[in-house]
Amino acid sequence: MAVLFQGNNLIKGGLLIGLLWFAWFRADNDLANRRQIVIACIVSAIAAAALSRIFTHLFPLGVRPFEIQDLNIPRPLSVLYEIKGGSFPSDHAALAFAIVTSLFFMWPLVGLLTALYVSLFIALPRMYLGIHWFSDIIGGALIGITLSFVLSWNKVREWLARPILRWHDLLPEIFYPVMFLVVFGLMTRFDDYRSIINWIIQFGPELLSVK
Repeated sequence: MAVLFQGNNLIKGGLLIGLLWFAWFRADNDLANRRQIVIACIVSAIAAAALSRIFTHLFPLGVRPFEIQDLNIPRPLSVLYEIKGGSFPSDHAALAFAIVTSLFFMWPLVGLLTALYVSLFIALPRMYLGIHWFSDIIGGALIGITLSFVLSWNKVREWLARPILRWHDLLPEIFYPVMFLVVFGLMTRFDDYRSIINWIIQFGPELLSVK
């Protein structure tokens, strides 16, 4: 069950992304304000995940629990998970808690419930399987919460949202396909996008050199 939870993008991101779409389309008196928060949420979630991933590569702090033999964590996990830099902080936690924080700003009860969901279905399986330490989860969560809090300030989110909402009003037929690709990336932590980029970096020069 833990392996299913840690590897299934629908479980890890489907509910959170669905709530963001609900917030975007629900028509009421608070729609304009809520759309600003959704935009700030997406920006903060992307920034939190990117910052966490960059940190793990530039400052690889500690090994992951399943790499420590004395812990006797089942080795088949090494087939399920590719080591991607250091253990601290968790980019999953950073991205998820950035979204949770924005949901809390819109609906406090929903934010608290999704925080519990993220803790049980995203954070706990990754600790149970030895992918992260508890401190990794806390560090990632703090990054996500902080960025979401800062970018959701009234003046900041208005500045972020203004050009995006203008784009939405002028070219909705382009805005929504692009937005779909963005939130798909959030749900998968941009793994598919990064795999394509890594492939291009690895094999692109060879293809260009072929005559």
